[in-house]
Amino acid sequence: MKIYRALRLVVRALFMLAFGFAAPRLACGEACEINRNQVGAVRIGMSRTEVLRLLSARYAVADVASRGATRRVEARPRQAQSSRPIVIVEFDRDRAFLIDSYERCATKDGVGPGLRLGEFQRRYGRGNLDPTDLGYFISFARQPGLTFLIDNQDVPKPLRGLLDDAITAGEESQILSLSRATIVAVRVEGR
Repeated sequence: MKIYRALRLVVRALFMLAFGFAAPRLACGEACEINRNQVGAVRIGMSRTEVLRLLSARYAVADVASRGATRRVEARPRQAQSSRPIVIVEFDRDRAFLIDSYERCATKDGVGPGLRLGEFQRRYGRGNLDPTDLGYFISFARQPGLTFLIDNQDVPKPLRGLLDDAITAGEESQILSLSRATIVAVRVEGR
């Protein structure tokens, strides 16, 4: 178990060095910034056509129309099309209202996916926990409109998958105390 954790930390450190999380970049070399309305070039309120055009320049893109669900665009790396999406944009009446991004982007303060929860909380104060079916999102009063997803692998098994109405204050505190947990995604929601 200790060897597995040590190996995981080494791999993560090498990955971070290789992809330069200090100055996040997109595959095409552009700066990728997160703010309350956008991630990279994709912003809340864009049309589906605009989002498809922007994302298809860098990724393999699928326009998904599930029965009974909102329409969404999923972007994956071209070389690994069976992998999980890097960017998911959901639409209401052909306008983007939600962006989930696993890209290595950062806020103007230099935080984003790839950093640890402890770093976020040092910069923004204690976060607020939002349990979802994807895992635990953390929001910060100083970053309205943005929530950040914790890597579920960094959450102890007994604390994984707790429902919003069933989570206790103690369990919430334990999760928010996982300073070494990695943030793997950012969510931007329209108002």
